Amino acid sequence: MPQGESLVNQAQIGWNYKDDIEAEYGKLNQWKKNWDTAVEQARASEEGRQRLVEVFEKDLGIKLSVAEKKEIQETPSEILLDPEENTKLNAIVNKLNSQIDGLKGELDSLKELNSKERQDALVEKINTEAAGLVEKYDGKDGNPVFDKAKVIEYSVQNNIPDLETAYRIMNFDALKEATKKQALADAKKIQDERKKGFVEGEGKPADGVEPPPEKKHRKRSMRAIGETALKDMNAEGSFSFFTEE
Repeated sequence: MPQGESLVNQAQIGWNYKDDIEAEYGKLNQWKKNWDTAVEQARASEEGRQRLVEVFEKDLGIKLSVAEKKEIQETPSEILLDPEENTKLNAIVNKLNSQIDGLKGELDSLKELNSKERQDALVEKINTEAAGLVEKYDGKDGNPVFDKAKVIEYSVQNNIPDLETAYRIMNFDALKEATKKQALADAKKIQDERKKGFVEGEGKPADGVEPPPEKKHRKRSMRAIGETALKDMNAEGSFSFFTEE
C-alpha cells in the first residue's frame, strides 16, 4: 500500500474512536430495549416497578437516589410512565435518550466521513499538501527537512489537521535555531559589505561603476570644501581675497 494511503488510514477523522462510540451506543441501545420492556411490566403490575430500578442500577450502573426510588414506588402509573410528565425519572430517561440519538448521529457522520470517496479525497489532499511542503522545506536554507511520514504521524497523534502547523510545532527548536543562525549570517554579510564600501551611497557601489565626483568626495573635510568654493569663485571673478591695490 502506498505511503499516503497507509498513513491516511491513521488520519481518518474520528475513526480511531469509532469503536468506543459504537460500544457506548450499543450499551445505551440495549438499555433502551430493557427500559421499554420494564415500562410494560410496570404498567401491568405494581411489582413490575422494581424492574425500573434494576434497569438503571444493574444495566447502566446508575445509582438512583432515595427520592428517585420513592418516586418510582409511589407515583401513580399514569403519571410515572407518561413521558410528557415532568418527573425526575423522565428527566433521566430523556437525557439518556438524547445521548442515544447523539451517538447515532455521530456514528452516521463518521461512516460518511470515512466512506471510500472521502478517504480517497483525503489521501489526495494529504499527498498534495505534503508534496508542496517537501519542496518548501528541503533543508537548503538551514531549516529541518520536511519528512512526510513523520509529520503526518505526528499530525495524527496530536490531532493537528494542518501539516505545516504540525511540522513547525514538532521542529520548533530547530526552526528557532535556524532563524537565529540566518539572522546572524545576514548581519555579518551587511557588516562585511559596509567594511568594503559596498553599501549604496558609501564609496564604490556594488555594480562596480565609479560614483560621480560629488559622491566620491562627499566625506572631505569642511576645510577642503571651503577652499574649493573660494577657488571656484576666484576663477569666475566674482570674489577674491587676492585682489591687488
